[in-house]
Amino acid sequence: VYTALEILQAASNGNVPELGKTVAVLGGGNVAFDAARVSKRLGIENVKLICLEKAGAMCADDEEIVEGAEEGIEILNSKSLISIEVKDGNAVGVNCVDVKDFSFSPDGALILDKVEGSEALIEADSIIFATGQRTDFGEEFGVKLNKFGFVEIDKDNFSTDSEGIFAAGDAVTGTRFVIEAINAGREAAAKMDIYLGGEGDVSEILTEKNVPDGHIGKVDGFGKQH
Repeated sequence: VYTALEILQAASNGNVPELGKTVAVLGGGNVAFDAARVSKRLGIENVKLICLEKAGAMCADDEEIVEGAEEGIEILNSKSLISIEVKDGNAVGVNCVDVKDFSFSPDGALILDKVEGSEALIEADSIIFATGQRTDFGEEFGVKLNKFGFVEIDKDNFSTDSEGIFAAGDAVTGTRFVIEAINAGREAAAKMDIYLGGEGDVSEILTEKNVPDGHIGKVDGFGKQH
């Protein structure tokens, strides 16, 4: 049993563990499809993506869903994990139940409308969790956190409840597109400049711009460049 980040990092570093012939990925977002599609490219014969959402309501981009299906990923919608089946100390599959619908209570608890009698084992040699991430911030971090562990901010100026402390990016929103985090960091920097007595102008360029090579074609090792 692995997390999606463990598998994606292992694939990038060339240290992928033995995953067997069948992999079950739990989740319906872009990270889940990343893990599933990478598993396919690693030579896994059967890759199953199991998610809570109905078809057409998944969190992943349409492009990921379409291309994932084209690569042979089996998408199993409207299913919720009950437990992991273990034999001789190794996972052999996931016990799931079909779900008619789901919602969340005011305190964030998941409410499931299950299909009675639909419990079944989905066999898998390896299981990859891609069902969301959270920070490891605690009370000692020194700023107010929401119930999911992300930093609460004043959305108008990116300030936290601690004087002089600002926050932006994934620590506030959770996992999003990199460009959104970059933009949020830039906006937060402008607000910090104003807080420190400036005018909020962060347009000054402090490093030389790299002019990209106009070459179009195959670049050896491109996937491992940082």
